[in-house]
Amino acid sequence: MKLGEVLILNNVLFGLKTTTVDKEVMFDLLTAKLAISHPAKKIEADRQKAIEELCPEFEQTHQYTPDFIKYFDKYLDNDIDIKLPKIKRDDVCLLVKENSLTIGQAEILLQMCR
Repeated sequence: MKLGEVLILNNVLFGLKTTTVDKEVMFDLLTAKLAISHPAKKIEADRQKAIEELCPEFEQTHQYTPDFIKYFDKYLDNDIDIKLPKIKRDDVCLLVKENSLTIGQAEILLQMCR
């Protein structure tokens, strides 16, 4: 899984409603959220550090420099080995419908089916 995908999955899992899935799936989703929480926090800390180093005027301009964009895009493309519980495609379908997920969000959630 790419670091950028970890961030997206973290955000998707954070906002999921789980009322239509059974207890086992709900706990699998919670286990996945816990597994990616620490890496997601580290990515955010690394982003802040890179902003400080490569975008010293970010607080005033709210714009990233080309150097930061190039660096962080490459950073987010790095792989990380995270063991995620498996969930069934039918459960992903229920989650997509219940949460009105976009195709991109559904795609990242499908990684838990592999």
